[in-house]
Amino acid sequence: RVDTAAAIGISVLCTAGAILWLARWPSQRQSALFAIGGNVCVTISCLIAGSPVTGLLACTTFAPLAGYVALFHSSRLLTATLANAGLTTVWSAVRIAADGDIALAAGHFVAVAVAVLAVPFAAQVLLHLMTVDALMSHTDPLTGLRNRRGYDRSAAQLIATAGGGMVPQCLA
Repeated sequence: RVDTAAAIGISVLCTAGAILWLARWPSQRQSALFAIGGNVCVTISCLIAGSPVTGLLACTTFAPLAGYVALFHSSRLLTATLANAGLTTVWSAVRIAADGDIALAAGHFVAVAVAVLAVPFAAQVLLHLMTVDALMSHTDPLTGLRNRRGYDRSAAQLIATAGGGMVPQCLA
């Protein structure tokens, strides 16, 4: 059967990806290909699921994938991931509704949509907070003055500007 062959193919690809990931951290391009491949594999898995409810619940797998894309990739790839997740989730909910259980389809659709949207949103908020915290790490919170890290950075910038780009080794 095609379903079985697709499931075996997805399993083999996921295993190969995990082994490659364990060997070394992927490049940006390899990571983007992983995200695209993950989108394809999750979509196929949801569409070939034995029952429509299983397919819809499998759409929650888009949540960690979207979170990963939100942290490490462009908003364009995140938009594509969320659009793919949305279309797959709608299709899975329509399959349940076609079986006659519209309330189950609507309830599960909302739950899956919230999960899939909440994870990348939370990842973006976390990234923003970490960026703000990193920027604030150069200032003492009590006095508002530069701390040692902020002083060294400011001094290096001033010396580089005044000295034609040369930064002393101790400040670099």
